[in-house]
Amino acid sequence: GGGAGSTAARWRRRQYSRQVAAQATQSLEVLVKRTTITTGGLLILAAVGIEIGIWGLVSPRSFYESFPGLGQHWLREGAFDEHLLRDFAALQLALGCLAGWAAWRRRADLIAAAGLTWLVWSVPHGYYHLAHVSSGGWLQGLSAVALPVLAGAVLATSRSSAVERDPSR
Repeated sequence: GGGAGSTAARWRRRQYSRQVAAQATQSLEVLVKRTTITTGGLLILAAVGIEIGIWGLVSPRSFYESFPGLGQHWLREGAFDEHLLRDFAALQLALGCLAGWAAWRRRADLIAAAGLTWLVWSVPHGYYHLAHVSSGGWLQGLSAVALPVLAGAVLATSRSSAVERDPSR
């Protein structure tokens, strides 16, 4: 038979299925938001690193005289050293490429590695700027610290926000 007991059982199964579907939908929404934030952070770091890297490698004198642009001149504290500037630009390009690759692949280990790498570079760099405020002001110190340190820390610790992509892509 199909009496009252089986109707109640079907109703409970249907309710349970709806609850599971609602929880899965909510979990997926959280994952999508985390993935969007993670990918966005990686893409910002990639853009910054690649832009600085290419500018410094293609035109080191222009970079030295004009960085960061908009009438600011943050690098004119010492003598121009093309070798040192090109090494710095290549480092920035490498950091940007790592962040871009991590954004593309969306693998937790690459995201953490990109975040940790930016963090390891940006903490001492930012510390220098904050410790030498007279040479560039608070804006320079905070801009050198805020974005890469915060993004690096978030990415280095955000294993749960990664979505594994199909390795064949």
